[in-house]
Amino acid sequence: MKKQIPFLLFFVIFLSACSSTKIKPNEQFKEYNIYKPDDSLYYLAKDDVKKHYPKTGFYLLTHYYDAFLARKELIRRAKHTLNLQYFIIADDELTAYLLDEIIKAANRGVKVRILVDDLLSKYRDKAVASIAQHPNISIKLFNPTTYRNTLGWIEMGLSIEKYGRRMHNKMLIADHSALIMGGRNLQNIYFGVNKDDIFIDDDILAIGPLAAEASNKFETYWNFEKSVDIHKIYKGKYYSKLELSNIERKKLEKFLESKYFK
Repeated sequence: MKKQIPFLLFFVIFLSACSSTKIKPNEQFKEYNIYKPDDSLYYLAKDDVKKHYPKTGFYLLTHYYDAFLARKELIRRAKHTLNLQYFIIADDELTAYLLDEIIKAANRGVKVRILVDDLLSKYRDKAVASIAQHPNISIKLFNPTTYRNTLGWIEMGLSIEKYGRRMHNKMLIADHSALIMGGRNLQNIYFGVNKDDIFIDDDILAIGPLAAEASNKFETYWNFEKSVDIHKIYKGKYYSKLELSNIERKKLEKFLESKYFK
């Protein structure tokens, strides 16, 4: 049975998460400008976009299947780096598929960094930390609570001013040269896995200098004091590679056996 929190407490936290919280003067918040335009993935652009380089080319990802394929292809085509920043990275079938692609990228030497908001990530510390055992994968949680699981929700409810700031950014950047950003989190409902349960949203695929600018913004968030490495949060025993593989394989097989690719 899933662990639940009282509806009123969740309602208060949800409203606070959707509100803005001012940055305090003593917080360490440094802007980065270290990445310059990179054309390594510009070959993915159409000819009419290529001829306008170094301007950025855009493609609107309105249909959920286009949005899925674009993410899959950027992960597969990345040669050096993958930076992912999301409010929700769900524990579901679509995420298992993309995670499998991300691990394959890490296995071929791509440096992967994942920054996800802690609000809906409190119950998965062991799995997240186990994935981050990979030498090429680093994972941070944004503004995590000290207590985890249900106690973490209670802590949030009692410290709204501290934990009310959430990170709603949603983007995937490959090699600082191609970018997907917009409204979709990594979750079944955003990609039409269940045709009867779809959250309508949009993204854009951008290839060109804008991706480097996004990388600089990612770097700012990654080095912000509220972004905490999962290994500083979870101190318990990790899943073995076999255990982790078995957990993810069940979701992956369910996804591959679905009608999503048919």
